Amino acid sequence: MLVSEMQTEIAWAAGIFDGEGSIFVSKATRPVKRGGRVSYQLVACVTMTHKETLERLASIFGNKVLLQGRRSKVWWKAAYAWRLGNPEDIRSFLTAIRPYSITKAVEIDLALEALVSWEPLTRQECRSGVSELQTSLRAGLYVDLREAKRVGV
Repeated sequence: MLVSEMQTEIAWAAGIFDGEGSIFVSKATRPVKRGGRVSYQLVACVTMTHKETLERLASIFGNKVLLQGRRSKVWWKAAYAWRLGNPEDIRSFLTAIRPYSITKAVEIDLALEALVSWEPLTRQECRSGVSELQTSLRAGLYVDLREAKRVGV
């Protein structure tokens, strides 16, 4: 059976993501003087010290590789991160790697299910916040992903 080169790359990416990646919902609360609302953003990322691996991932699925903060100890290697925050980019990436994923399969399924109803932000929503329904959906995914990681499903 011949496997296309792209399928091989996607399977490789799934393995990297299963071992080193993370899917999470970032939760941010604005101060009361700025509206006091909570916002949620879905993120898929891989963080590691081997920059070339992340550059290969970025060449397949797009985006950049960034230096991840500062080293706490001088003998620690620099860490790099590849992140996706755009819902469409995340959907494309997770859909591509899902058939090959084992470790993160449940988390990927939760994220893909939520992304069906995930509406992109309009300019107005960036300032005023998303609808209550969208906030509820995003808060639910935040809890579900945390629970999936805690239980280790």
